[in-house]
Amino acid sequence: MSSETCPGCRFEFVPVQIRTHEYLEACSGYWDAYTRVLAKEYSDPAYFEVHRVTVDAYAASHPGRSEPRIIQSIKLHLIGLCMVFEFGKDPNSSTPYLQLAKDKFQSDFQWLQGQKKAEVCVSRVLLSKDAKSHQELVLDWGQTVWQSWSDTHALIRSYCENLL
Repeated sequence: MSSETCPGCRFEFVPVQIRTHEYLEACSGYWDAYTRVLAKEYSDPAYFEVHRVTVDAYAASHPGRSEPRIIQSIKLHLIGLCMVFEFGKDPNSSTPYLQLAKDKFQSDFQWLQGQKKAEVCVSRVLLSKDAKSHQELVLDWGQTVWQSWSDTHALIRSYCENLL
């Protein structure tokens, strides 16, 4: 069975026939795994508890190319991860901070570099047996994605501090 390397997260996936995200560059196998996680979260409120981290981890894992909407997206999703993992915010309470950051820092967003390969990816979340293990696996995935951007932590923390 052939595999493809995801251009964003750099993990290997089995390719599938599926349309991927418009600008956050992921391979078809990754996108398939991610949409299966989303389906679980949208179908059960207990799974949805960590949905914000799921979305932030996906986006921050797939920085794509340097263009305005991607620059803004990556920065905002890193702010979301930072709010959860550095400032202890509940995943469901970080969304208003992202809108505030978008409005407040729009002119300050620049291309970020220095992302390392995260230790885990979305496919691990598919191993969950119930909502509790799903939440734990999403939080673990989000934490490793946040750590993969360690070179940007000081900058992202400063944005977050400015929002609190």
